[in-house]
Amino acid sequence: MYPYTLKKFTFMFTMMTISLAFFVAALALLPRALEKLPTAPPSPMPTEQPEPASTQPEPAGSLSQVFTIILIIAGALIVILLTYLLARRIITDIKARQKAHTLATTIRNRQQHQWDHYRDRHHQLSKLVVATETDWDTIFTKPALTDTTIPIIAHAWQAYADLEPLDTSLPPDLDADQDITHLPYPQAVTTAWNAWQKADRYAARIGQKTLPTTERKTLREIKGLLKIAESPAASDPERRTCYHRIETLTKRLQHVTVPHKMITQIQAATPAPALTTTPARTEPDDWQPQSTQEGTLK
Repeated sequence: MYPYTLKKFTFMFTMMTISLAFFVAALALLPRALEKLPTAPPSPMPTEQPEPASTQPEPAGSLSQVFTIILIIAGALIVILLTYLLARRIITDIKARQKAHTLATTIRNRQQHQWDHYRDRHHQLSKLVVATETDWDTIFTKPALTDTTIPIIAHAWQAYADLEPLDTSLPPDLDADQDITHLPYPQAVTTAWNAWQKADRYAARIGQKTLPTTERKTLREIKGLLKIAESPAASDPERRTCYHRIETLTKRLQHVTVPHKMITQIQAATPAPALTTTPARTEPDDWQPQSTQEGTLK
């Protein structure tokens, strides 16, 4: 509840209490005042002689007390009426403000829901970009997606680069009729998403068609080496040999751009050579090759 509303309610309650006190006091004094008023004598019987009228004046104090009490009651009723009207106005104002607050909350929630949609779209786009920079399947199936010499591909990467530094939080104090699609962040998300979808469709459509035969062969060899290196049955020397060979082959590619993150992954995945050496084996003087020993046993 708002502070000024509390003040109004305090004032209203005080006035109501005072008015009721006056009203109750006036009602309590009214019977006593009415008792002091002179009463008319009973009418004489027809056979009796009428008594002479009293020459004593009526007490004016009792009559004035009655009028005073009536005025107090009327004033108390007026104050009560004014207090009721004030309370009704305050309650109407509170309902109006509550309705406005509810409407503002509803609008804010709707704007937040729309804003969350753009942040989710941004997150999905980031996952696609990371997959392009780290997933070898993208190089094998859509090698053009990393070639920024192609205008449509370059536009997609630039749109994503422009999106990354923007603030992703919903701006405060937006107008109720504010269209958030016209704000910088939603516009940047829409532009980057559409650009990336176009670039992805283009790269998927052409595949490896524009690559020379030698580079297609190189990609097939890299794919085979990766399969061997990632096999659980491969030994560390085999993995080291495969990864070194892959790193060498990527340097020969002229029409395919291998992201730096992929090269870093290859270098990090290369097992380090063992630092210990196997000690020289000493054989006894009467040692014979295994085949000779088998012949002797036979």
